[in-house]
Amino acid sequence: MKSHCQLGNLSYLGLTPADLRWKVPVSDRRIPLATEANCTLIARVLLWRAWHDERMGVLFDYFSAASDQAAASAISLPGGPGTPPPRPRHRGWPRGRQAHTPAEVPFDTISVKGIDPLVQLGTLEALLTGRDYEQIVAGPRAGQVIANQDSGERLVVTLTDELQTALADADDAQLATVAVPWSQTDEFFGQGDPQVLANLLHELTELARRARVKKERMYCWVCV
Repeated sequence: MKSHCQLGNLSYLGLTPADLRWKVPVSDRRIPLATEANCTLIARVLLWRAWHDERMGVLFDYFSAASDQAAASAISLPGGPGTPPPRPRHRGWPRGRQAHTPAEVPFDTISVKGIDPLVQLGTLEALLTGRDYEQIVAGPRAGQVIANQDSGERLVVTLTDELQTALADADDAQLATVAVPWSQTDEFFGQGDPQVLANLLHELTELARRARVKKERMYCWVCV
């Protein structure tokens, strides 16, 4: 049996649709009964679980790009979307330290530790928009993988347009208000700091606003 699951997040996880045709324990609120209709969602949540099994070592770089194709090209950048490509080495002496201008950075990027683009940004989107969480993470652009490398150890995934719009429209008061309940969600394992998260939200908001001006979409580069 071949389905959209094999075309999405399953192949590099070593899974097939048949592997997902079981009932997940009720204690796991993030994964519903496995059916053909929701197997892509389940694959994405399994991916989230893999990220958070090693969450201290996973890098998440959020960036904007003009298209999915342009964003996918970030997969080949060893240092991530905000790292300039290496310059030819200078053979003379002294070598000195090479400086880079903003124009040389491939993508407008912010680096974040421990904040994944699917579940944690899904709960953020629910708080900002009032939309149902399950509806958000089941959407076609919620954590959709558009490029992968090294058997899934490096990925580029999409963010939803609704989250990008909500971030770009949010004011300081709304961000401060949302940071508190967001910090209390299960995925922060009791370690969420509202002030730290409020600062992060300001960075994401500025990125979303710059992307809007440039008519770009937002993405996340993941490196395990």
